[in-house]
Amino acid sequence: MREKALSFFLDNLSLKYSNYDPNNYRDLAFVPAVRGSEKVLAKPFEVRGSLIAALPPLDDAGQLYASPEWGALGFLVVDPLLRDGGASKLKLNNHPPTSEIVTLLERTPPRDETIARQWFEVLSGRVPGTVSQPSPLETTSPIVLVEFSSTELRKLSETPFVPVKSTGSKGVIQRLPPIQCYFSGTGGAELHSKLFSFVDFGSRANVFLAACGTRQEPSVEEIAQILLANPRQFYELANGREKWVQIKFFETLSNMTFSISYLFELRNLAVNKRLLTGGTIVRMKRSNVLLGSRRVKRSSAKSSNEGDEDDWDLQDDLLQPNKVAVADDTNAYQLFGDRVFCAPQEDILEGIPLE
Repeated sequence: MREKALSFFLDNLSLKYSNYDPNNYRDLAFVPAVRGSEKVLAKPFEVRGSLIAALPPLDDAGQLYASPEWGALGFLVVDPLLRDGGASKLKLNNHPPTSEIVTLLERTPPRDETIARQWFEVLSGRVPGTVSQPSPLETTSPIVLVEFSSTELRKLSETPFVPVKSTGSKGVIQRLPPIQCYFSGTGGAELHSKLFSFVDFGSRANVFLAACGTRQEPSVEEIAQILLANPRQFYELANGREKWVQIKFFETLSNMTFSISYLFELRNLAVNKRLLTGGTIVRMKRSNVLLGSRRVKRSSAKSSNEGDEDDWDLQDDLLQPNKVAVADDTNAYQLFGDRVFCAPQEDILEGIPLE
């Protein structure tokens, strides 16, 4: 009987009920809707779906939406069996206002990576420049803001809603702001993955995170700040002085060898010094961040007046740049190389102590 009454109402809406206004029936549950797998009757401006039922009431907008994609975020959505543009005739919103989505992410972020992927894929369609032209169904629905504003995206960039597995504890999920996350990649990511949080929710979902401030890789300034926070830990995580690894980018390409090490990161900072702030450069000059080496006689080596190079090992240490010498005199290095720490013999790195 209820289904027949609704069908009669929709079929005769333009002829007999042209003055229909959903606000006049906001307390009447008559719209076929779906909450998860449960079919219910909802009011035109229904209460929030199950995932956000604990939220205090907001000031505006109903929580029943015509577009089925919002069911993934816990909103009530119109039953897809509602025929012939019934949602449009009932003047229901197709999408929640973006302010409602911002509040949802602030108060009830996705609990794990699987749910986050579903949410972010839906929200990628609300990024400016990705919203498609409204369909005929949407043109008669009440107008709501369906694209995130620049102000909302800036707010979301600093809101901790991205679930990331903690590197310290197995299975522990921490939530980080998008601006503190980076997209998974290759190359130097072996070291950077130990220092920064990398994510990948799929190309479609990543569109939303990119709009919220997630970047492809950490900046030179950010790497320098991590180095300055704990140079010794940075050195150990980088596997010491020098490490060469092979990385296969694609199945069709051969392996390529890269240096992923403390020296690799020092080279990167030296080459991109122009991208560092003045304050960071001053801190680096005053901190034990430069790798210095001195010769140490092997305990098993016999005394030799000829100074056979095979009798020596290198002892590394992290020192302030002004305490590291440049080995530009071979004879002096032979005489004093066991007493003085010298910079790596690379032009780009040897210039650091002199600046």
